[in-house]
Amino acid sequence: MFLSPDSGAAQDFIAAHDTVEVQVDSRASRSLGSATRAVQVLDREMISRSAGRSVSEVLAWGFGVDLMPYSASLMDVGIRGSTFEQVLVLVDGVRMRDGQTGHFNLNLTVPLDQVERIEILRGPAAALYGSDAMAGVINIVTRRDRPSASGLAVVTGSNQLRSIAGSHRQAFEAFSLDLATSREQGDGHRAGTDFDNRLGRVAVEMVAGESAFRADLAHARRAFGADGFYGAYPAFETTRTTTATLAGQLGVGAIALEPSLRWRRNTDDFILFRDDPARYRNRHSTVQVGADLVGRLPLSEGLAAAAGLHWYEDKVESIALRNHEERTAAGSIELAAEGGDRGTVTVGLRAERAPTGKMLLAPALSGGWSPTPEVHLRSSVGRAYRMPTWTERFYRDPIHEGRSDLTWESAWSADAGVDFSPYSGLRLSGAAFIRKERDLIDWARPSDGTDLIWRTRNVDEATFRGLEAQFELPQLFRTHVRAEGSWISLESSSGEGFFSKYALRPQVETLALIVDRDVLNFLQISFRSARERRSGEDSHFLVDGRAAAVYRGAKVYIDATNLTDADYLDIARHAAPGRSVAVGLEWRR
Repeated sequence: MFLSPDSGAAQDFIAAHDTVEVQVDSRASRSLGSATRAVQVLDREMISRSAGRSVSEVLAWGFGVDLMPYSASLMDVGIRGSTFEQVLVLVDGVRMRDGQTGHFNLNLTVPLDQVERIEILRGPAAALYGSDAMAGVINIVTRRDRPSASGLAVVTGSNQLRSIAGSHRQAFEAFSLDLATSREQGDGHRAGTDFDNRLGRVAVEMVAGESAFRADLAHARRAFGADGFYGAYPAFETTRTTTATLAGQLGVGAIALEPSLRWRRNTDDFILFRDDPARYRNRHSTVQVGADLVGRLPLSEGLAAAAGLHWYEDKVESIALRNHEERTAAGSIELAAEGGDRGTVTVGLRAERAPTGKMLLAPALSGGWSPTPEVHLRSSVGRAYRMPTWTERFYRDPIHEGRSDLTWESAWSADAGVDFSPYSGLRLSGAAFIRKERDLIDWARPSDGTDLIWRTRNVDEATFRGLEAQFELPQLFRTHVRAEGSWISLESSSGEGFFSKYALRPQVETLALIVDRDVLNFLQISFRSARERRSGEDSHFLVDGRAAAVYRGAKVYIDATNLTDADYLDIARHAAPGRSVAVGLEWRR
């Protein structure tokens, strides 16, 4: 075999949960997998085979994920019809929320080469993570416990795309050091969408007996043309994001403690008229400092508990938003009972003191049961909430107006699913869900055109209902095939008479086929074809894929996105990127 350790033969590159430790769905137990919740893991194998060069682009291959790209520098993500504000992004379990706007939640500082897997939880998780985890959580888990290695990658492609990335890991007996950096530039898919992205990260991990400690420091700079992103203006934007994390895993008797400290700073320099910066310019700087202390304790065989204390502080200094500061404190508790064939049950509760002084409660209950070895049933119900961002409350420009009196979003969600696996490798899954939201925050304007200013508002009620289905075939002739579909309906009490910018425009239909195949021991072919439709718009058909030749430590690949050159609108109602091709070369030692 000529395949490198990261490639391997065709396999379940959407990892089966009974073989992968999943962190995102429970704090009390690391072995629950997808026993009670809808969780998908994009593992290292899938990451290396997808036509994506960043974490954001790889997310497009996730089930139930609505990736909404403006450009290679700015992307939004939704889950189960949600807005981008209602999905919480974590890195190694640490919140990456941006208090200024959810547009920056994917302003990540982790180069793709340092990602081990991406865990996607569909459904509410406020009982574990608090505000913003209303429709789902995305947890990026970085790579660890691997030998010393070095890597280099270069890419060139359509629209003057050019990229270079490098990484090095030095592992010692009880100490490891990871370094990674990347830079990607291009002219963009249309005039005014050029970009220049730079990332760098250093991570240190140390093991001492039963304890482990890790620290990381990372920075990302994204400079990009934002023509038409937020209105009909030739804008330009530069964001700089710096993150620092210190975390540990400690054993104190039977209790496992996980303390963590985090700091994140994001600056945003927004120029409304690119060729005339002095005409209208906004500068924003947001800082979040946070601390978590989580303890896990096995109470008896099959019964475990976790409790946590959480605190974070948000600050913003801005020309348009003015200066603001808020603090939030919370406590959480979770019980997990695993009864083998009798099933699994988790109960959780989080109490969070909002900056206004109001106490917010997020209870959750989930369970799973396998009546036969081939059938697994699961269900969950939970409450979630979200605090409005600074932009939604205080932003002003010629065509946008926030409202300072916005109230918190809240939602009750429930889902039920079944997984059927009559043979090894053959999987059929189905699920139904409902999310009833109150005070949904929306940017809207009258649909009759009498007022062209986008204003924030609270929508009284909005109900999202959906169905999900997956069908996965056993590997045959070194080929792995998976089909998936999701359908969403939306009812809103305040939808008529208004034109919604984001919140009432979910992706309501997705039908996708994912195929992964190895040929002649050294060729890898992966593609994703999908028919998608957003509310109020026509459907479109997309095909993305990668073909790669792997020989020992070297890989040459060709990526194709929107291979059918489909003509459709992006989330900002501009022409979405057409067909593009990129050629890459990777070398690893």
